[in-house]
Amino acid sequence: ERETLARERDNLVGILDAMSDCVIIGDRDWHILYTNPAMRAEYGPPNGQACHEYLHCRGERCADCSFEAAANGGTSRWQFLSPVNARTYDVLDTHIHYPGNNVARLKIMRDITELQEAADRLRVANDTLEQRVIERTAQLGAANEALRASEERFRVALSGGRITVAHADTDLRYTWLYHPAPAAPIGDWLGRRDDELLPAREAQEMMALKREVVESGRGGRREMTLH
Repeated sequence: ERETLARERDNLVGILDAMSDCVIIGDRDWHILYTNPAMRAEYGPPNGQACHEYLHCRGERCADCSFEAAANGGTSRWQFLSPVNARTYDVLDTHIHYPGNNVARLKIMRDITELQEAADRLRVANDTLEQRVIERTAQLGAANEALRASEERFRVALSGGRITVAHADTDLRYTWLYHPAPAAPIGDWLGRRDDELLPAREAQEMMALKREVVESGRGGRREMTLH
């Protein structure tokens, strides 16, 4: 039986030695029983230090020590910012039976510093983006309000005359129209072109003038008769 336990312990130590995560085993008196090579590479050899001295640079045990919870079969997981090397670790604490049927605490620490920094950068970027969206939405709202006010003033200015004013896109489709006495409801004109609304000859003349303006980028003026 003693040989079996020794083999099991050797197998366990072999596994822990091969792990890239930092591993430490301590007893009820906070003595360090084992550290794996990854732990020693980060923190150096324990040299008789207690757990709180080795990991936390404290002269007395931590008030929130998880040993009792681990000894009673509990498992805890938490993040630890090391005062030794300023790295951030994802920590798993659980119990393990050590020779002599003694209960010890097994602590596995995975370095997540880069992941944490990336998450922090992403959070800052998201916060910045959200703030920019809020600001841009407010700007667009103000611009739209100003545009509506300007359009209303324009309509009032036009209402005293007999002039027709329209806006068309590059496909020559009407997007806005003011007409003091339209032959058809203004809504029927929006989204349509002159060749869909006017007799063929009149539409041809009107669209020729509009194409000339769009292609040249300069204003144009022509006299024509619409029936």
